[in-house]
Amino acid sequence: MFDAKQSITIQLRTPQGMKPVRVGFPTDEEWIVRQRRRKVIIN
Repeated sequence: MFDAKQSITIQLRTPQGMKPVRVGFPTDEEWIVRQRRRKVIIN
């Protein structure tokens, strides 16, 4: 089962080589802030 509170480790490519980085799933509040800042252009 998916656990949003658990962090995952990804490999980030840097000039010094691959670097492990721990990231977490965004909270509802973080999603709301992101979506409010996001600009959508419809043609």
